[in-house]
Amino acid sequence: MGRAASVVAAWSVGEPRALLALLLAIPLVVLHLHLKRRRRMRVASLRLVLEGLAPVDKSARFRRLRDRLALASRLAALAAWTAALAGVAPATPVAEGSTTLLVVDADRTTSAVEVDGRTRAAHAKAALGAWLRSLPHGADGLLAPAAVWRAGRTVDVVAPFTTDVEVLRSAVSETPALPSPAAVDLDAVVARAIASVHERGGGRVVVLSARKLADLAMPQDVVVVPHGIGGTRADQGIVDLQVDDADDANVRVTVMVANVDHVPVRRAVRVRVGSLVVHEQDVAIPPRTHVGVTARFPRPQSSSQVVAELLGQDAWGANDELRAVLAAAPKPSVLLVHGGRVRPYTQAVVDALAPDVDVEASGIVNVRDLARVLEGEGPRQDVVLVDGVALPEGVLRPGAWIFLGPLAGELPFELGPELVEPLVWRTVSGHPLVPDRAFGAARALTGRALGGDGLVPLAFASGHAVLAEGVRDGVRYVALGLDPERSALPLQADLPLLVRAAVQRLVVAPVRPFPPVVAAGTDLRPQAPLAASGPFALSWSGFARDAVLEPLSVGETQGPRVAPQGATLTVPAQAAGVLTLRAIREGGSVWRVGVLPRDPARSIAPGVPPAGLPAPAERVSPPVERWRTRFLALGALLLLLDLALSRAVPRRRP
Repeated sequence: MGRAASVVAAWSVGEPRALLALLLAIPLVVLHLHLKRRRRMRVASLRLVLEGLAPVDKSARFRRLRDRLALASRLAALAAWTAALAGVAPATPVAEGSTTLLVVDADRTTSAVEVDGRTRAAHAKAALGAWLRSLPHGADGLLAPAAVWRAGRTVDVVAPFTTDVEVLRSAVSETPALPSPAAVDLDAVVARAIASVHERGGGRVVVLSARKLADLAMPQDVVVVPHGIGGTRADQGIVDLQVDDADDANVRVTVMVANVDHVPVRRAVRVRVGSLVVHEQDVAIPPRTHVGVTARFPRPQSSSQVVAELLGQDAWGANDELRAVLAAAPKPSVLLVHGGRVRPYTQAVVDALAPDVDVEASGIVNVRDLARVLEGEGPRQDVVLVDGVALPEGVLRPGAWIFLGPLAGELPFELGPELVEPLVWRTVSGHPLVPDRAFGAARALTGRALGGDGLVPLAFASGHAVLAEGVRDGVRYVALGLDPERSALPLQADLPLLVRAAVQRLVVAPVRPFPPVVAAGTDLRPQAPLAASGPFALSWSGFARDAVLEPLSVGETQGPRVAPQGATLTVPAQAAGVLTLRAIREGGSVWRVGVLPRDPARSIAPGVPPAGLPAPAERVSPPVERWRTRFLALGALLLLLDLALSRAVPRRRP
């Protein structure tokens, strides 16, 4: 019984309603019995008489056999023709694991041009059409479902799973073979494709890409078939851009250029700051290696764009340029110390310094609060400007100081005799603090001579130094012995120029706690203490490719916190432009960092060798049609057999 059930289950019926034609067997049997009854005659038993008169007619037994065979052949012919109408055929279920998912790589590297002049994207589209033609199909469509995905910025379902060949081909022809504007995580897309095929019972994932896949976890019922697209290596590109401080006044940019080709090439590298070309150099690049080109130029006064260019042509121009924003050099800050009020001329000097100093980080403090400010946890100013007030004992500490007369209190130098109506008659030639200064026209009423160990005289009046610089016990200073309030210096350009030159002279270089340029998506760590103590909550804002980044939440307990010796901030992966970091503490410092766009090291070097296109598959004839023809022929043969038997049986004798 089990064997019979398995035999029945091995057949399929396309149109079950056609099996109702088997009911015609009932009238066929009734008609056969009726005709046989009419041929039967009612007579007396003459068997013994007839046998005595002549031999018995032996053809009767053949006629009875013929009647039975006729009925059987007619019923079999009816069954055969009914099976043909119903589409009875051996069951041929789709083999498990025949689902196909085609994944086309649309990474931006597919814009590379091959030796035939077509892009890799065009080659991939042609290969996709060939793979669709290679899938087994019949008159009604594919024998197993197939789908097409495009691996772009996200998974783009070009065509869902279907057995309709025309739907697949139409979707492929209408989808442009354009690369994605961003890099594509092909491994992640293929992993999703593997999971999708596994959910459908297994099959294969065909990946059309020149890139090599990572070792992905695959179930046993899924097979990944790599199909290499493109084979050219004629490409050179900029893979990295490193920016650092060469010294106090200059920036050093190192451009890393790679050659993925098998032959050496010679290309020109150009570095621009904005529209100004600061460096250009021809460089020989050996095969399958990279070289560095270094440019050195003055630090820009404002935030500028640094552009590294690789001149010439190759197979892929997208990696021949790399841009980064070089944030402006930090400006020095100034702390103005007054004795209760800021003298008008000093305020004018500070206002004149605004373009050259960090106004936000600068400040004004009464001499009574100076010690508290210098000992506080906030950031210290780079230069302390003492506006003619006496410093209390113990306040002076290492750093940069400017002293304007009248001079008194704790000082890093010694005071000489008082000078009445001093006239500056001699200056040190060529010194940055006194070039072309018209001290001779600046008459003063009073002044004090300057002296002491470590003091360097720069201007003289009555044989005494009235302008000097020096260093003592870590205190770097510039001192003016003349009283600006009782002289003509404030009315001339001498005093503002002198103070500006003194600030620039004393500040060797403001401490840069962060590098000038960082790569997006990397960790940002302070490379110098941000303050004397305590962590500072920071917020940032920057520019993304598509939108402005949302600022981080800030507060005493929220947001990122940076310790003096360096915690970690992660630069957003989509950031580009200038990253601004601001200490939340009132009066805190502001830092600006240029951001290098993420993923600069793209290459078109093929990881998968180019593959030939698959051959088109022949159309598979449906088994139903074959078996319908067979059943029709079988029915006809059975009727011919019935006709042959009727002629082969001898007629009854009269």
